Amino acid sequence: YTKKINANLAYTEGLGKHSQVQLNYNPSYTVGKSDKSTRDLNLSSGIYDDFNSLLSNKYTNVYETQRAGLSYKYRKDKVNFSIGADAQQSTLQGNQSFPTTFSLNLPFRNILPNAQFNYKINKSKNLRINYRSSTDIPSISQLQNVVDISNPLQVKTGNTSLKQTFENNLGIRYGGFNTQSSRNAMIFMNAGSIENYISNATYILNTDSVVDGFLLRQGSQLTKPVNLKGYYSARTFFVFGLPIKKIKSNLNFNG
Repeated sequence: YTKKINANLAYTEGLGKHSQVQLNYNPSYTVGKSDKSTRDLNLSSGIYDDFNSLLSNKYTNVYETQRAGLSYKYRKDKVNFSIGADAQQSTLQGNQSFPTTFSLNLPFRNILPNAQFNYKINKSKNLRINYRSSTDIPSISQLQNVVDISNPLQVKTGNTSLKQTFENNLGIRYGGFNTQSSRNAMIFMNAGSIENYISNATYILNTDSVVDGFLLRQGSQLTKPVNLKGYYSARTFFVFGLPIKKIKSNLNFNG
């Protein structure tokens, strides 16, 4: 299970008729616990009560974050924008109590910029641009270093060395509506990058190998989560609509 406690405090001070600054503070505390107990079939009793210590694991992780930031906001007529940055200090702690005892302590320090721009061209047309940055931590199932051999040909395990991810995201949206022709159009574009992106690496064994005390046969697959240097994505979406008066309907195209 996972439990999270967080709070958000903000203080805003006006600098004039059209602008203001905001101070914010956001602490959070997340704890996750996993108790994987595997029991094999007891041939004498016919029930699954034979505890398998090699396939069992007890793991706890704690993610503590202190985040504070400053932003500037401006609003006048058709223009509305804000720009700011947060400083974040976080710590990821992991403790395994079974079958072996070990712990990890990974500190992270990040600067997280953000920006937003909104321009109301007229009553029916609007342009919006958003940029944000964020971090995320691996799940407890990804951190839990225990072998899953429920399928001996496709073995899975965790990785206690995983790091947090750092994400940048930029979104642009433009939309408009023609009041005379009743035509409407909208286009949305989004681009993002993730550093230390968490993905699954799959290894095909060329020879018989021993992994955490288990013999895996040649040709078996071993899958475990890993951090990658970079992940990039881009997408766009558009909609165009127009009325068909003869049948009193609207026709929309999107792609």
